[in-house]
Amino acid sequence: MRAGQLDRRIALQRKTETASALGQPGEAWTTYATVWARKIEKSVRDVFTSDQMQANRSVVFRIRYRSGVSDTDTVLFEGQRFEVRGISEYGRRVALDLECEVYGSRSTV
Repeated sequence: MRAGQLDRRIALQRKTETASALGQPGEAWTTYATVWARKIEKSVRDVFTSDQMQANRSVVFRIRYRSGVSDTDTVLFEGQRFEVRGISEYGRRVALDLECEVYGSRSTV
């Protein structure tokens, strides 16, 4: 994999437990790594939710191989959050393909 193809900066985030000033439990997304990635547009598909048609955008972010990336993580790219839907190894520990969708667009059919 050529370094010139990794031309986008993304943040890998994981949900963490937090506490408010009053001690109330909560959750927040915390960045655990900022890495270079290649953005591969995958598809745009239409989904019907709540009697409205909505376009879901799928994107693959290819990053250098790193352990510990989970499909419960999110990717933050240019101010937009993407859910990691799947992870596949590219080559033999050369890279990871993070198959993502815009956050909150999972259908519950």
